[in-house]
Formats: sequence, C-alpha cells, structure tokens
Amino acid sequence: MSDQPLNEAAPIASEYPDYDPIQELHLAELEAKREGEIHSVKSNTVTMADILAAPPRKVQAYIPHLAIGGGLAMLSAPPKEGKSTLLFHALGAMTTGKPFLGEPTNHAKIVYAFEQSEFILKTQLNENPVPSLIGNKDIHIIPLEKNGKLSQIQEDEHGQMFAVRQPFLNWNEQVAYWVSELSNLKAEILVIDTFSAFALLAGGEVNDAGIIVQKLTTLKQAVYAYNCNAAIIINHHLRKIAAGREPDFNDVANSFGMRAVPDSNLLLHNPKLMGRPNVRKLKIEGRFGLVPDRYIELTPEGYVTRENIGQALPERNVDDQHVLFNAHKLNPDLEGMGQKKVAGEIGVSEYQVIQFRKQYPPAARTFGNARDKGTLKDLLPFGYNFGNA
Repeated sequence: MSDQPLNEAAPIASEYPDYDPIQELHLAELEAKREGEIHSVKSNTVTMADILAAPPRKVQAYIPHLAIGGGLAMLSAPPKEGKSTLLFHALGAMTTGKPFLGEPTNHAKIVYAFEQSEFILKTQLNENPVPSLIGNKDIHIIPLEKNGKLSQIQEDEHGQMFAVRQPFLNWNEQVAYWVSELSNLKAEILVIDTFSAFALLAGGEVNDAGIIVQKLTTLKQAVYAYNCNAAIIINHHLRKIAAGREPDFNDVANSFGMRAVPDSNLLLHNPKLMGRPNVRKLKIEGRFGLVPDRYIELTPEGYVTRENIGQALPERNVDDQHVLFNAHKLNPDLEGMGQKKVAGEIGVSEYQVIQFRKQYPPAARTFGNARDKGTLKDLLPFGYNFGNA
C-alpha cells in the first residue's frame, strides 16, 4: 500500500482538469443557504431566535424617523403649516443623495399620492420652490385627477387628450392601486398626502379608532407584501387647538389609532417667532427611543436645524408673561399700540402679545388703571410678584 494519503478527488481532477473541489463545496453551501432562505420566506412564522439573530437591514431608514424601511411614519400639523413643503424638501434631498436636517439619507424611488390637482401642485411649488425637485425623475406624483380607475381616453374641443377615471369606492381598491404603482415603478416609498383625503371614511368612522387601525393595518400589510423594505409616509391633520397652547400628540386627529399604528410620529407646528416666519418646531415619538424636540428653519438651501432657537420663546413661558406685565406697568401707553409695535418695543413675538391680550383684560394689563389689587391679583398668573405696584 502506498504511503501517500488517498486523494478521492484525483480521478475526477484527471478527467475534468477545471474541477475545483473547494469551489464545489462553496456552491453547495450557497445552494443550501438559498434553500433555507426560500423555506424561511415561504413559512408563515419565524422563530424568535431567527429574529434576534438576523443581520441588520441594509437600509434602516431612507430618511431618519420619516421614511423607515418596513415602517410607517405619520407627519401631523395644523393646516397650511408646511407638512407638504417639509416632505418635498426631505424627499428632494433623499433622491439627490444629500443629507436632511444633518442626517444621512438612502436613495429610493417614491410614489406620492397628492390630495390636490397637478395645477395646484405646480402653483404651490412655483410659490415655494424646492431646487432638488427640478429635473427629479425619482418622485412620481399621483395628482387627484389621476387617482382612479382609467375608463376611457377623450379629446376636448382644442384637440387636447385627457383621461376619464372613476373614483375608488372602497379602501381596498385604493390601496391595491397604490401598490400596483409601487410595483410598476419599482419604488420603495409610498407617500399619502393626506390620509383623510383618501381614507373614504363615512360619517361616524372618522372618530372610530377601530376603523382607523383597520385601514392603516390593511395598508401596511399590502405594501409590505409587495416589499418588506418599503416605507410609508402619511401626512395628517391636527384637531383645532385652543389659542395660546402648544400642540402635542394628543391633538392628532383620530389620535388613538393614529398614534398606535405608526412606527414613528412626527408633529410639526409654527411657534410664530417674531421675524422668523419660516421656523417650525418638530417633535418626534416612536418605537426607536427618545428623540429631542428640535427647531428647524426653511432657508433658500432647504430646511436646517436651529439648535440655538430653543431658548427663544416657548409660547407658554410664564417668564415672558412677566416681561409683558412689567412692560405694561412701566409704560401704560403700550395699551394703545398695535400688537406688532408692542412686540418690537418689548422684544417678544407678536404671537405672544396676541395671546397675552386674549388671556388678560385691559384692567389686568395696565397696572396704572387697576385700583383694586385684590381683583387684579385674581386675574394674574399664580405666583406673580406685584413688587411695589
């Protein structure tokens, strides 16, 4: 017997010179891994061990907190306070490979269902230009007139062709239409602007948390069945807020369902800073830990974070009320001035002056006209120091 070790691959190697046993073993391992992945995808369940052992997603978020891979984000704000404008800047930055609010983004294509017509959208963007949208082929808009089943093509008296579409009659049809557009365009993000415009809610359903949860869950299931890494962004409204109060997440319309289902909730509002009309306050809550509130400002280059604005003026800051009271005490002539001039004289926002005048009658504002300190004290904030008044 030969002292040399037996090489079982030798006969094969002599017959097939290109044969590589290492490569064959590697291919067998890849095939086994692929079979395991197919079994995992086809399975209706996944073990907790597999969930915890799974490698991190290649894309955690396309836009941090706003476009989450495999997640739904809800952006809420009062009407006309810049929800769509913020989204246009965020999506424009993401599709052109730029960071947004100082954080990196990951490129993706978008299907954007818009509640207004193409004409209104163009007018809005002409008034509030977003440079990153010019020539942008990765954001696909579904204007309101295109959101429906195509029934026929017609021609008007000027020879211009147009499509006749039938509105969707139920939520499942609407969602199926959006998913088909995602699939056709190979897009990863669906934007719905706004939820109430497309949700097809009947009278009592608008306040029914069960209906809201059901519709949002159906939407998530349909989108993630198409692509488990897709992101959903929904623009939504706040309820009417009492004057002088900063909105919070309880002010989101249909707040129980709208806070329960999304993976990230964002709240945008205008703090009405004097001389800073483009500043907004952004609050974020979700499943990914605490996120500090931030002030952001729209500039010609887009939105930027303003870290130093936080001390400028919380709307309900009692110290600011003391400033207003003391100013009126020292100068009763302020009572006869307009709110804008008063704001400039004192160094607070015009919004604060408006709320101050709504909250306290003239007798409480102008100390010189107040005779009864006991009555006046009842009108002033708790703990206010009268000093020598």
